[in-house]
Amino acid sequence: MLSTGLDELDQLLRGGYPDKSAILVVGPPGIGKEALGYWFIQSGLTREDFCLYVTRLAVPEVLQDIRAFRADSREKTFAST
Repeated sequence: MLSTGLDELDQLLRGGYPDKSAILVVGPPGIGKEALGYWFIQSGLTREDFCLYVTRLAVPEVLQDIRAFRADSREKTFAST
């Protein structure tokens, strides 16, 4: 099992998630899906993992959300194509 980088989430998942797995997070608006994604990606980037985030939002909107959710975007560069 791999750590999510979030201790509380690891506890809920009984230690983390299976290696080489895909995870789909669903729920109603405002429940914190984006925040969870940003924190999860930040944890991966800190460990120098490969991370991919796909969204309909523009880069400035994503960077604004990252700051609002207190996920630190300064360590790595986020790019858009």
